[in-house]
Amino acid sequence: MARGPHPRHVVNNWRNSDGTFGSKLGKLIRNNVKKAATLSHCCGHPGEPGC
Repeated sequence: MARGPHPRHVVNNWRNSDGTFGSKLGKLIRNNVKKAATLSHCCGHPGEPGC
């Protein structure tokens, strides 16, 4: 089974992403839904929250 991103990368993506808390949360949800739907460990948006 594919491993997900390192927790440090998850935190850095959240901190370095532009936008409000709401927009970051939306990206986090969208990216994780896409990863779950495609059974992948990457959503295709590197550097965004949830990827």
